[in-house]
Amino acid sequence: TQGDSASAPAYSPDGRYLPSLSDRSDKAQVWVLPTSGGEAFRVTGVRQGVDAFEWAPDSTRLALVITDPDPLEGVEKKTEAEKAPRPIVVTRLQHKQDGKGYLDGRKTHLYVADLNEALASAGSKHAKVTPLTWGIYDEGNPAWSPDGSLIAFSSNRSHHPDANDNSDIFTIQVNGGRITQVSTDPGGEDNPVWSPNGKEIAFIHMPEDPPVYATPRIGSAAAGGGLPHDWTGTLDRHVGGEPRWARDGQSIYVTVVDEGRTPIVRVSRAGQRLSTIDGDYSTFELSPTHVVAIGETPTRPPEVIAIPLNNGTAVALSRANESLFSSLRLTAAESVQFLSADGTPIEGFLVKPPDFDAAKKYPLILRIHGGPVGQYTDSFAFEHQYLASLGYVVLFTNPRGSNGYGEAFCRAIFADWGNKDYQDVMAGVDHVLKMGFVDERRMGVGGWSYGGILTNYVITKNTRFAAAISGASEADMFSAYGYDDLQRWWRSELGLPWDQAELYRKLSPIYEIEKVKTPTLVMCGEKDFRCPLPQSEQLYLALKTLGKETALIIYPGQSHGIRRPSYEIDRYRRYGFWYDKFLKGSSVDPTYDVLDRKKTTSY
Repeated sequence: TQGDSASAPAYSPDGRYLPSLSDRSDKAQVWVLPTSGGEAFRVTGVRQGVDAFEWAPDSTRLALVITDPDPLEGVEKKTEAEKAPRPIVVTRLQHKQDGKGYLDGRKTHLYVADLNEALASAGSKHAKVTPLTWGIYDEGNPAWSPDGSLIAFSSNRSHHPDANDNSDIFTIQVNGGRITQVSTDPGGEDNPVWSPNGKEIAFIHMPEDPPVYATPRIGSAAAGGGLPHDWTGTLDRHVGGEPRWARDGQSIYVTVVDEGRTPIVRVSRAGQRLSTIDGDYSTFELSPTHVVAIGETPTRPPEVIAIPLNNGTAVALSRANESLFSSLRLTAAESVQFLSADGTPIEGFLVKPPDFDAAKKYPLILRIHGGPVGQYTDSFAFEHQYLASLGYVVLFTNPRGSNGYGEAFCRAIFADWGNKDYQDVMAGVDHVLKMGFVDERRMGVGGWSYGGILTNYVITKNTRFAAAISGASEADMFSAYGYDDLQRWWRSELGLPWDQAELYRKLSPIYEIEKVKTPTLVMCGEKDFRCPLPQSEQLYLALKTLGKETALIIYPGQSHGIRRPSYEIDRYRRYGFWYDKFLKGSSVDPTYDVLDRKKTTSY
């Protein structure tokens, strides 16, 4: 792609073209690269841009996902008043979304692009784009039927979509536009995938209550609608991504979140595990002979891996980081098993410094994952390896609320944050201390998102840590409602704040802030709508007002995930500087501009 921005590549079914989304012409459009050679050319000219696309089986059409245009975009602005930013008008219950900003009334719909002329003219003519859906609902995740006559999609067509997560699977006739509802269960159905014979549609089903802690399952239903079939009813584990049908249509492959691993599992209609490809995989596709997946190992970041379906030897296809990592000293994560205060078994992992000597005493850093529904695995994590390279023993655990250990384990913290999960992470610390190589006087803690929230609970409940980093956290749950983009989550788990004021106060570490003795670095993205910046500002100002050791780092223009590479470098280096100052006595000021080498030569 000659250095131009490109995303979501997908070969045409006939293998002749490799399209991708690119904003090289301002708005994101579909650009096509002929696999026989030559330059990429643009095949769509949608005024507002294209959000996503999906090939038709005949390789001459695309299903497009397109958001309604802004009616005032492109209108000539003559006066200073017209050139000024327009007032933001909000009328929706779901009024904002992290990464998007404030939400207006525009919807996302499906279109079909006929590529014949565009391909024949090498882009001198753009594809004819025809609307397939319109109206008051959002549609997404299009999937063509094998014969190209239908498109399956997901949509929340309930009376009040902003108030619930009840999306369903529908099909629409490409010629004729007749819509059929395929799934009707309460909860969310998403990621439709057609069976090889075109008679069934598989999907990921998220039960209705509670949506955050419930276990996602694989469901399927006849393409014409009917009672759904649950493929994973006996599998007490989260499934993820898009399911993939086996060629015989009688089994399905899917990734499973399972006790610090994310293997690819083949399940039967009866819910039995027919085979397991062990490892840590994020996404995959099937060929007639292989599973081709993005996978990682304890000492290597994600690579493209091919695994034979006959249980042969896996082969790394990409090896993108081979030369770099051959020059680095890395230590694989070690699993540690321990019991929490109430006897619940908990799993964690340790990464030790490359020159680890069990006879020495090392500073310890406890890192806490976000979610809270998520899990750490033993696979490569830059953050953990980086901190270990600075001489720290790094402990990262899967406390209750994590999703790899069954639904009851995950739901254990429902409306009870900072209690059992707090006990679990502290039990991990105590377990490692008994191993004898950690200096109890030099321990740090930190995390991002819910990891930052649990960090706030930790530092208000004990004074055992000499340094803390609270990243993109929340501290006052009452004021978080309506300021973040999680209003459905708040109502489903905690209720409305004016009805449950005592519960909101109980779960807000800001009311215990005077107990904090730990020097705490507070970090957040300026445009974070998931755990908004004002929450970090409140935490920082409370600590500062009370005379605590603290600093606030704000990353301009960044949402909940820090994406700008220079800011990522800055964030990790500040991690090291902050921990070094309070756990090693370093003289480097962690509030300096860490990207200015002149100020960090002593480090």
